[in-house]
Amino acid sequence: LALALAMVVSGGVSATRSQLVSGLLALALAPRLELQPGLQRAMQRAEDLVRSEPALGGTLLRLAFHDCITRDAGEGGSNGSIRWELGSRENRHLDVGVAALETIHDPRDCSFADLIAGAGAAAVSAAGGPQISARGVGAGRVDAVAPDPQRLQ
Repeated sequence: LALALAMVVSGGVSATRSQLVSGLLALALAPRLELQPGLQRAMQRAEDLVRSEPALGGTLLRLAFHDCITRDAGEGGSNGSIRWELGSRENRHLDVGVAALETIHDPRDCSFADLIAGAGAAAVSAAGGPQISARGVGAGRVDAVAPDPQRLQ
């Protein structure tokens, strides 16, 4: 990224402002490829967990959905904030999913937010649905330290 910016600034690359902004935006939004092997290991642990306790599958899929759906003007989303939102009526019984994931979470592999998203995909695979790779899930989410805003958009 630094090399690309230096080339553009120095005139070594001919690019319009919109091309530069588009390229930088694509880089910023791209999944962090170096984190995917850790996420893949975490997803395998989640799939093994669901295979050993099939009743967790629906809970983990619901947990992933409830974590990612909270949005307010660009804030929130799939960030692990669900851990602080378990008291809400709509999130009842999701504490079971959080507790199960805490037993398999290894922070050296991925953030808890990545694990929640990956566990949702692993639950689909364990139930006989399509395989969703770590690349498909994407890695690099940063864990929230507080609940998301209450309003949904």
